[in-house]
Order: sequence, then C-alpha cells, then structure tokens
Amino acid sequence: MSQSIKVAILKSESSTEKGKILEKLTGELLETQNYAVKKQLRLTGMELDLLCVHKTNGKEIYVECKAYNESKNISAEVITKLFGVKEINKYAEAWLVVTAPLTKDAEGLVDKLKKDNNHDFFFYTPDKLIEAYVNAKVIQPSILSERAVEETIKDKNKIGNVSLVISQRGNFWAVETLNGGMPDGVIFTNALTSELVKEATLLDFFIQTEIFHKDINCKKVCEFPKIGIFANQVCPERMNLSDVYVRKINEIGMHITHPGKDVLSLEDIFIYPSLEPIEDEKQEKIDSKKLVELEKGLKKCLVFGEDLSGKTTLAQMLQKDINSKGFISLYLDAEDIKKADLNKFTNLLKTSFKKQYSDGDQYLSCFEDILSKDNSKISLIIDNYESLSIKRTQARADFHEFLNKHFENVIIFANKSMEIEVMADSETRKQLTGFIPLKIKELGYVLRDKLIEKWLTAGDGDITPDSDIHNKKIEISEKIRVAVGTNFIPTYPLYLLTILQLIETTSKNKLQGSSYAELYTYLIIQSLGSVNAKPEDLDFYLTYLSYLAYSFFRKGQRSIPLNELKVIYKNYSQEMDIDKEFDILHPLLNRAQILRFYDDSYSFSHNYSYYFFVAKYFADNIENDDIKQNIEEITKHLYRTEYANILIFLIHHSKSKSILEKIIKESSDLFKEVEPFALTNSASFEINKLIRQEVSFTIKDEKPSEYRKKELAKRDEIEEVNEKDNKKEKEHKSKKDLGLFGEINLSFKLLEIMGQITQNYYGSLEGKRKAEILIEINSLGFRALGALLDDFGKFAESLKIEVLKVVEKKKAVDEAEKERIADKIIQNFTEMIVYAFLKRISNSVASKNIFPTMEKISEKDLRPGVQLVNLAARLNFPGGLHSEEIINLDRIFEKNYLARRILRILVIEYLYKFDMKISEKQSLCSKLEIKLILNKEKLG
Repeated sequence: MSQSIKVAILKSESSTEKGKILEKLTGELLETQNYAVKKQLRLTGMELDLLCVHKTNGKEIYVECKAYNESKNISAEVITKLFGVKEINKYAEAWLVVTAPLTKDAEGLVDKLKKDNNHDFFFYTPDKLIEAYVNAKVIQPSILSERAVEETIKDKNKIGNVSLVISQRGNFWAVETLNGGMPDGVIFTNALTSELVKEATLLDFFIQTEIFHKDINCKKVCEFPKIGIFANQVCPERMNLSDVYVRKINEIGMHITHPGKDVLSLEDIFIYPSLEPIEDEKQEKIDSKKLVELEKGLKKCLVFGEDLSGKTTLAQMLQKDINSKGFISLYLDAEDIKKADLNKFTNLLKTSFKKQYSDGDQYLSCFEDILSKDNSKISLIIDNYESLSIKRTQARADFHEFLNKHFENVIIFANKSMEIEVMADSETRKQLTGFIPLKIKELGYVLRDKLIEKWLTAGDGDITPDSDIHNKKIEISEKIRVAVGTNFIPTYPLYLLTILQLIETTSKNKLQGSSYAELYTYLIIQSLGSVNAKPEDLDFYLTYLSYLAYSFFRKGQRSIPLNELKVIYKNYSQEMDIDKEFDILHPLLNRAQILRFYDDSYSFSHNYSYYFFVAKYFADNIENDDIKQNIEEITKHLYRTEYANILIFLIHHSKSKSILEKIIKESSDLFKEVEPFALTNSASFEINKLIRQEVSFTIKDEKPSEYRKKELAKRDEIEEVNEKDNKKEKEHKSKKDLGLFGEINLSFKLLEIMGQITQNYYGSLEGKRKAEILIEINSLGFRALGALLDDFGKFAESLKIEVLKVVEKKKAVDEAEKERIADKIIQNFTEMIVYAFLKRISNSVASKNIFPTMEKISEKDLRPGVQLVNLAARLNFPGGLHSEEIINLDRIFEKNYLARRILRILVIEYLYKFDMKISEKQSLCSKLEIKLILNKEKLG
C-alpha cells in the first residue's frame, strides 16, 4: 500500500501558505538531525531554500525544499541545480526535501550520485521523510491508524492508500475507503495518537482543501454513523463559522505597520466600544460586549455610528463571538435585502449560511430545520441599514413587521444619518418597536488604555515585563491625549491606530515630543489616498480645502448650502485657472471623510480638518494685511474655542515671530495686576495658619496598573460630565463678559498654546526665547491662581461661618474642635485648588526636550511654586523621581506647610503611578513621614 505526503491548505489560500507549512515540515526534520536554520535564503510559493548549521559541530548545510503535489513530480533539473549550488558555495552537504516523487530521470541521477560515492547529498522523498518522522517519534506509523479505521468500518479490504497530511493544524493520517475497489471516502486520524478525527471544525477544514482526487467524496469524512461523527448530531452549538470566513473577517482591511508583527489581525487590536442609549440620557453607557450574551432587553438593538466609528468591525466581531456562545449568527449587508418577502429573505439567509458556515447538505438541512421550527438560536446582524435596498415606504413597513415578528435576536447597524431619520420619523420608530436605539461612543480613557496595551503586546509582547508595558502605556496615552486635543480628532479605533503606528514605527521623524503637524497632515493625505486621489493632485486638494475652510471662517459658518458652495468653487476655479468638475471633486472629498454632505449642505467632517485648513490658509498668506488682521482678532479672543484651536494649529504651520509676540502679550495682559501665588512663605501665610498639625499621609502599596485603572475610570466620569456641560455652555462674545472663571479658562488655553510652542519648536527656539515663554507660563499660571485665591479670600470668613453651621450638626466636642474641623475643610479645599493649578502648569511643559531650560529657570527662581512645577513635570515620567532631591526640597520647605503637603501629594501620585523598588519606596516614605501599608503579597 503506497504512502504519500500532502500539504493541506484551503482552496482560497495562496501557495505561500504551503511554503509556511513547508517551513514547519522542514524544521521538524532538521530538529531530528540536530540542525537549526541559520538563514532563510529564499521562500517563493511552494519552494524554500535554507542555510542550516549543526548545533554541536557547527557544520553548514544547504537545504532545498519543494512542497509539490503529486501532479508535479521532481525533475532531473532540480537535482542538477542542487549539485551546482553545493559545489559553487562549498557547502558541506546538500539536502533535498520534497513532498512529491521523483521522475525517472531524477531517480537515475540520484542513483548515479550514490554509485559515485557522493555521501554529501541527502534526498528526503515522501517515504524517507515519513520514515524519519516515525523514527523521531514526531508521528506514529500509519499501520496503527489503519487498524483504527479497520475497527470502524469492519472490513480490511475496504482500506485504500494512506497519506500523511501536513497542515497548520497538525499532522494527520488520511486513510482512503474503497467501494467496489474504487476510492469513495476518507477517514482521518491524528498522526501522533492514531485517534479518529471527529471534531466538526477540523473535518470541515479537510473538506475545504484540495488534497484529494476529484473522484474521492471528501464529504464522507462527516458521514460515518457507526463512529458517531457529528453528522447525526448536528445542532446550533456545533455549527461554527468556517475557517475561511473567520480568517476573512479577521483581516483589518487596511495596511497597519506594527514594530513587532508583520501582519496584524483584528483580534490583535479589537476592543469592544461602549454604547450610549439614545432615548434615555440618564441611563449609563453599555459595554457592547453585553450584546454577545443576547440578554433580555438587548436581544433587539439598533446601533448607530459615524462612518469610521467601526460599525462593521463591531458587527463582525459580535457575529464571531455570538457564534462561540452556541448561536448561529448570520451577517447580512442591508443592500442585499431587496424584497419585503419572508420566503425571499429566508433564501437570503440560506445563501449567507452557505458562505459563512458550510455548504454541506447535512449542515444546510439542519439550518433549514432550525429556521422553520425554532429560530431562537439564530442571531441576525444586519449592517449598513442606511443602504437597505427596499425603498418603498409600505415595503419597508412590511419588512420591519416580519423582522420583528419572526426573529427574536436582531442587531441592526446604521450610519449616524439614519439615526436622525429613524428617531425623527415616528412611524419608522413605531415599526421598530422593541429595538433599543444605541450609539457607538468614542473610546474613553479606559478603553484607549486597553487598545494601547493590545498594540504593545501584539507580536513579542509576552516577553516584555509588565512594568515596561505600563510605563510605555503612560507615555503613549499622553501623546494620544495631546494629539486628539479637545475634540480635534475622534477617538475611534481607526484614528487611534493611525496615531499609534506613527508614534511607534516612525517616532524618530514623525512625532518628536508633542509635535503633531505631521500627524494631522498624514491623516488628511491618508484620507485622500483612501479614495485613490492622484498624488500629483495633492497640492490642489490641500490648497483648495484651505481656501474653503477660510471661506467658512470668514462667513462665521461651519456648514455651507450646496448652491452657495458651487458659487465659491466657481470663483476659486476662475481665480486659479482650475478645470475640475464640482460634481466629481466634492463627492470625492465627501468619500474621503474630509467634507461631509448632509441635508443639502457641506461641512468639514472633523474639527481637526477645519482648524488645520483655516490655519494653513493663514500660514500660506501670512503677509496679507487681511490675514494679519484675522490673526490679531483671534489672538485677542482666545476665550472662543474655535479661535484658540485655530491658533494651536497655526503654530503647527508657522513659526512667525509676530504670532509668538502676540500670544505672549495676550498672556502678560491677563491678570497683570495680580501678584503671582508661587507658594512662598509670605503668600501662603494665611493658608499655613490653617494647618495645625504636621504633614501626615498614609498610602497603600498598590500595583500601578490597578491605580491606573481607577484613575482612568475617574477621568472617563469627568469627561462624561464635561461632555454634557459643554452642550449647555454658551461661549462669551466679549472679553468683558468673561468674569473671573472665564478669564481662568482663558489662562488655561494660553498655557496649552505656549506649552505646545515650546514643545513643538524646542529645537529651533533659542534658549533665551524658550526661557522667556516658560517663565511667562509659570507667571500666568500663578497669577490666575492668585486671582482665584484672592477672590476666595473675600468670602473665606462667611464660608467658615457656613462650615461651622454644618459642623455644629455633627455635635463636635467643643468650640476648639469645631474651629479645627472648619479650618481643616477650608484647608483641604484650598490645597486642592493649588494642586490643580500646579498640575495645569506642569502638564503644559511636561516634555523631556525642554527640561534643560526648565532646570536653568528653577536654579535662578527659588520660589517653591517654580520648584514644584519643575518637579511635577518630571514626575510625569518613569524614573523622574530622585529621592535626594525630594528630601532636600522637603528640608527647604520646612516651615511652609502648604508647599510640603503639595510636595508629598506629588510624590504619592508618582508612587501610585510607577513601579519602584520596595526598599527605596519604604526609605523615601519614612523620611517624608508617609505611612506605607504593604500589601499581603509583599508581606508574605
């Protein structure tokens, strides 16, 4: 009985997959002979050339491998070439590893080499390979598998040829079964254990390969009732999505460069986003992973999202994970739904089942049975609902009716534009009664952190220490925070992955410090590239979009009606002698997600693109008197969010000294009558009087990763509140209307702008100029703090009276105790304000690139506030804490209780954020009189 070797790949896969399996096959062979691969010389489809070295004696050999099928035998030319390669390169030995037999001419050459006593050539034909594997105990002899099959079919004469099947899923013996002396089926066994293969997904995999002759009925692998293979036990729990389909939906769909992995899969980076209930604002956000469980109340959902929010990705991952829970989940594109007819819809479901699961008769028969009798185990996922082919109003109503009536588990995904239509149309909403409307939210801090961690651990992440991953996450998340700005860029996964690959793979020339000009440019060029915009047209697109954005700015509008835009473009075309059709250009920009066309008007799709292009127009025309006036205007009105953001983008485009002068002047004019509150003894005198006991703190020795989770969750909560408040907040039209808190917000914007200037241009700004800006950052921050504390001081006495009234209700022991409690409350409140301002100042200058200048400033300016800002900026980074420096500052601040408390809070924050040797942590805490409670793990 002859034996052969077959390399099993799916029909849809390229021959390169065979090459990868060939690597595995050859590696196992080399291992049996104590060889290791030194260098891969060539991998082309089904051919592989290797240079290998003996692990003990260092002998180098040349190994040539070919994974041909039986229809292409090894020719004599291959042997001749092998001989030549060995002789020319002076290799000690040459091996030929093949999965197909030799032709007669090739056999003749091999025999001649043996007769000539050429012992430096080794030929591993299928029989020799199988023998080597058996001897090395990589597989069991085929006879054991033949016996297992014989016991099953009870007829030795019905056993035909036996083949060794090599695949990414393992090694198997394939035993042919005969009918009338002719092959009519195959039974598989595990080549190592000789056990019959009964796993449904594995059998389905074999069916979908091309490893057997056409006259063999490969479906027989699922048709052996005597051995209980699952053909007689088909149920939803055993129906798995086909490997081909899963591999397809696991593709990212765009090229992403990752430093540790050549090809990323969706599973490597996918994060389930949060969903926001639309009809009940008070209801908390929902983890979209809950949809996998098909819980009561979430069996029918209508999920809306922006074009690039990841709707389809979420839909397909839900399908995969719902299937793993024992449901038959089917993905449907709404465009394929053309008739509001239950029978036609059922046929569409069957077609989808064949493509996504199996076209095997027994599978389809079972699916049809479930569909007709009890479809509670079927889950429908309908994507792109805005493209539903059913257009007639009544037909849509009929479709909604039978969808609601006949199917228990349905998740519909639709574009955001559909949200307005569905929620505004009471009739449509009525038809979809029972469907919970939800909206895909941008990733908050917690989910961004998970995405960053998945990115960092893809590839070789398992060998990276947890502390390194933690520190890297902090560094990257801060860069992402600055990049996305205040709603500049949506924090959907696609945008975050774009930022991640720029940070991680090209950080040396793309994102130095916190300079994001390259990022915004990249995003825009990538968007244009996604719709096949020609490279030679790039300058035209960028110039026109900047002109258009300026038109929006000049009109004070964020959207322009279609007819009005046509007039603008006509004027622009005539002025620039451009001959491009409006109806071709603007739909392209719409598809590129740079412009958005909705309700017969055009607008910019994202805030960052609008700000970017207005700022670009300013930078390109900066010598124009009108533009100079515009820049003067926005600099004087930075309390307006739009103006502040345009200015932030303008400093990405231009290094104009005049712009810098205007910003510094605007800053110096703010709170110019106020004495900076830099935590000096004299400034802190009143606050220090409230502190009646020595500084004391207690902290737990908590894992930094656990602390970070809590911290990010708090940030998300604050972001949720701010998001709701921002919707209600109205912008001031005049600086006179600002009031104290409006001016403080303006100071925060100026801190951010000046901080970005020093960080973006640290390499081109002279040290003296850089120091001037940093000194103004400190001064403005402390002036704003001083203004707030002065205002607070006016009401301090009346506030204390109110606090005493509250304390009175607590039945304090005596008057002195009441006073102490009241002072403590006011002290804590004041301390919190001071800490918040100090962090604002330090975060605006938290870049290693400007630390040398900050160090020089703190050497000359010894005020506690300046020293603490310098320290706080460095404590944003791992390794930024130096115990001797901390102890020295604590000694300097000896009588300044407020400064000492802020110092300790900064140290505690660092100890929670970053790993530190326990001995060093204990020593520092002891010297600062911070009580450290060790966790049980470290105590044990």
